[in-house]
Order: sequence, then C-alpha cells, then structure tokens
Amino acid sequence: MFFSLPLLCVSCLLPVIMLVLGFRWKTSVPARDAKLSYHTTLACKSDETWTFAHHCFAARCRRQGAILLIASLILLFASFLFVPNWSSIIAMALVCVQALSTLLLILPVENAIYDNFGGNAPAGTNSAS
Repeated sequence: MFFSLPLLCVSCLLPVIMLVLGFRWKTSVPARDAKLSYHTTLACKSDETWTFAHHCFAARCRRQGAILLIASLILLFASFLFVPNWSSIIAMALVCVQALSTLLLILPVENAIYDNFGGNAPAGTNSAS
C-alpha cells in the first residue's frame, strides 16, 4: 500500500482552512482593511452587512469544511487501499472539487445578504468608501 502524507496534507488543507476561518469569524469579524475577509459589493455596503456576511460565511464554512474534510479523508484512505496508483489523481480531483465548492459558497451568502437587507444597506454606516 502506498501512503503519501504530503498528498494527504495538501488534500485536507482547504477544508481545515475553512474550519479555522469558520470558527474564528463566528465570534470576531475581521476589520474592513483586513487582507483575509469576505469582500463583496453587498458585504461592504455597511457595518451591518459586513458583520452579517462574515457570520453567514463562517457558518457555511464550518458546515462545508467539516463535510469536505470527512469526505476527503474517507476518499483518500479508500484510494490508498484500493487503487494506490490513482491516489494522486484522486487527490488532485479532490482539491479541484474543494476549490469549486468554496467558490460556490459566495452565492448563498450573497442571497442571504440580499434577502436580509433587501439589496440596500442602512444609510450612513458606509465606511468602505
């Protein structure tokens, strides 16, 4: 059986980052000038939308990160056991699926912001401009 620890680490890196961000942003929202934050047009409209967007994104990151981490570990260990020659290809496919699913997190968060604030942020709280 061929087992590659670096392959396992790379394949689980994105779900672990999602979990860390999800738990970190659950309680503390990053500053507006932070490099690592959820910057979209709707999220930057006001302080309320900024906070709501990060809390919503954090909740979805925690859930999706846990699902992706468990699924990745199961699929990787199964590939190491049953098809060791294909484990690197399966790991690459896993990373691509994880990246796509992370990008697709933007859509439900933007919909939640729009539904909660009606596309308009409260006036006078814009500090992004």
